[in-house]
Amino acid sequence: MNKNAVAKWAVDWKQTTTAEIKALLAMTIISNDLLIVLRDERYFLSGGNTSVFHTTGIRNIFSLHKCYFDLKKYISFVDPDHEKTEEEARDVLYKIRNISRTITQKFFDLYNCHESVSVDEGMVPFKGRLKIKVRMPDKPVKYGIKLFMLCDSTNGYCKKFDVYVGSDERNAGNLGKTGKTVLNLLQGLENTHHRVYMDNFYTSPILFLAMKNITLYGCGTVRNCKGFPMNELKAVQTRQRGDIAWLSWNGSMLALKWKDRKEIFALSTIHSSPVPRPAPRVRDNEDGDDEEGDDATVTRRVKERAQWRQVTISCPHLIKDYNKFMGGVDLHDQMTSVNKSKKQMRW
Repeated sequence: MNKNAVAKWAVDWKQTTTAEIKALLAMTIISNDLLIVLRDERYFLSGGNTSVFHTTGIRNIFSLHKCYFDLKKYISFVDPDHEKTEEEARDVLYKIRNISRTITQKFFDLYNCHESVSVDEGMVPFKGRLKIKVRMPDKPVKYGIKLFMLCDSTNGYCKKFDVYVGSDERNAGNLGKTGKTVLNLLQGLENTHHRVYMDNFYTSPILFLAMKNITLYGCGTVRNCKGFPMNELKAVQTRQRGDIAWLSWNGSMLALKWKDRKEIFALSTIHSSPVPRPAPRVRDNEDGDDEEGDDATVTRRVKERAQWRQVTISCPHLIKDYNKFMGGVDLHDQMTSVNKSKKQMRW
């Protein structure tokens, strides 16, 4: 940081210390999560809800608010005198690559996830100018930085993440780019018998076979992908809600079609072949809400003769487990939502 400030001709710059860097990180965490105001300058106003910044410890380190803003302005994670290699010159995240790897490794080392984990995309909201900013209209956060994330399905803990920096032109082989992304996130979890849940953007038979070779198991919904018996399953008629059709490869991989409001296709190396059960009609319900039934059934609403009724239909364990364990990344996003309405320094 000191070299970067000198290189940018900082006015009245004083050599920073480890204590100031730690205080800067602490204040960044507080200002983005615990105590949010529209502009950072308001943290240094006397009185009000921001008085935490006038405590003795913080005031001793940042006697003037100029020190805090100078640190935010000139903070840098690379040596400005370092000559970039060819690979570093192609890396969009070169300036933060080292600290990003350090943080990811800490996330990975400090916590052992439960058996079930999920892979999905997360978004860090950002509306400024940035080369890697993307637009995802189907997400709650439309604009920002996209992350590929591996999260604990039980509590949303982020075990590992990878920042999306644009299309990778390198050959990904039979796995494809999405399959390669999943295996990169799973590095270090080999032979741990984790159950990995993912949506149809990632699921493929080739990926699940590669995962099984390292003793990891997968489950996910499927779009029409190479190796999946889509035509064979579609040839089996499923007229009523709760009807099931399935195929199995030597008992090691299950391809399934389940009829709900529409046909749902899924693939799993976790579950065995489903055993359908009868689905009796149960009770009337005026509000028509969906409810979960027992382990082998779900309760759905249907409208007959202008009245809502609840009908219990058969549901394979694969679908119920997918709905239960797929939301790890969404849970993480809910717990780590960051306020981005105030003005930020340009990076």
